[in-house]
Amino acid sequence: ASMMCVSEKLKASIQALTGTKRPITVIPNMVDKCFVYHDIPPHQGFRFCALGHLKPGKRMDMLAEAFCEAFSADENVSLRIGGAGAEREKIQKIINDHGRKDQIFLLGRLTREESEKLYEESDCFVLPSAFETFGLVYREAMGVGRPVITTDHGGWNADDWSDDFGIKIAD
Repeated sequence: ASMMCVSEKLKASIQALTGTKRPITVIPNMVDKCFVYHDIPPHQGFRFCALGHLKPGKRMDMLAEAFCEAFSADENVSLRIGGAGAEREKIQKIINDHGRKDQIFLLGRLTREESEKLYEESDCFVLPSAFETFGLVYREAMGVGRPVITTDHGGWNADDWSDDFGIKIAD
C-alpha cells in the first residue's frame, strides 16, 4: 500500500526515519478558498504580519528581536503576530523590554477568517521558521497577494520557490 504526505521534505524525513521502502506519494495541502487576492488597503506606515505557533522552531522571538533592531520605536511600522503557544511570555518580554507595545502586537490564536483579514490588512508576511514540512501560512499569504520574507526552511521544493514570491534568506 502507498503512503501519502504533503511535501518532498516530509517524504524524505519519513524515509530517513523509518527506512520504509513503501512508495510515498506527495499530495500538497490545499489552501482554503477564502485566501484570494486583495489589493493592499490604503493605510499609514508599513505593516508586517506573522502567523504560527509561538514555539521555538517558529523563531517568533528572533523575529521580534530583529524587528526591534531594524526599526526605531518612532518609525511608522508595525508587526502583528497571530498564534498561541509556550513562547508568548518570552515574546511579550522582548516587546516590553524594547518599549515596542505600540508597534508589535500579539494577537493570539486566529480563526481562518481572522487569518485572512490579517494577511489582507498587511503589506508583507514574514516568518523565520527553522523547519517547515509544507508551509501553509506562506501559501495563504501569497494567495492573498502578499510577498513573503522567509528562511530556507525546507517547506519549499526547489522547483516550487520563485523570487517573485518575496525573499528567502539562507538559514
